[in-house]
Amino acid sequence: MNEVSKAELEEIEQLIIESLNGEHVRWEELKKELSL
Repeated sequence: MNEVSKAELEEIEQLIIESLNGEHVRWEELKKELSL
């Protein structure tokens, strides 16, 4: 098992959160379009 530093884990976690937030924004925009 590779040693992963705490900083590396936090960086990966931040990337995942940003990715999920981006997906959520696109989904909200799509729902608005569909409701028109």
